[in-house]
Amino acid sequence: MSVQALVHDLELKVEKHAGIMEARKNALDFLQSKERTKAREAHRCRIARRMIQKAAQRTQAQLEYNVTELVSLALDSILGADSPHFKLHFIQKRGKTEVEIKFEDHGKVLDPMSEDGGGACDIAAFGLRISLWTLTNPKRKVFILDEPFKGLSSDLQPKMFQLLKLLSEKLGIQFIIVSAHGSDMSAEADKVFEVTKRLGVSYVKEVSV
Repeated sequence: MSVQALVHDLELKVEKHAGIMEARKNALDFLQSKERTKAREAHRCRIARRMIQKAAQRTQAQLEYNVTELVSLALDSILGADSPHFKLHFIQKRGKTEVEIKFEDHGKVLDPMSEDGGGACDIAAFGLRISLWTLTNPKRKVFILDEPFKGLSSDLQPKMFQLLKLLSEKLGIQFIIVSAHGSDMSAEADKVFEVTKRLGVSYVKEVSV
């Protein structure tokens, strides 16, 4: 092989290796650029997560205050000094925020489902429905309740229906209540309908209040 051919062959090899080096450099630059982009995205995600966590904490605090106040008001209005204190507890489970509902009585934490005295659980459930309803800026202003306070003692039933009357007037809510004890609420109701069933046919009659 002549010197000229050898030089030409070396030039081709140098060019080939130079091309390979350039391609590797471009690939490295691309990967470094991609890494920087991912690092910026990760940083923005961390900032966004902190912002969301703070917003969620503020929302939880506001929700806890609004719901607790209304439910506690309902409990105090009906049960008075015997009313347990209603509490919401936000906890993290399985990567999600969950809420536990508890009663507190003189520092003792009670489970509403097992420590329900005097219909406190019925009152709290009703208060929860109303408070959550008000938070959704609702258009529907009709509540249909089927025996909503059956756990409440008979001497407290009139107080509960007085509270319903007040909420109806203040919030513009219409309550339609189904009960086997119509006489307990008739004094506070705007209208009372009596439903009887004979031979498989239901008959509806308006009763004077």
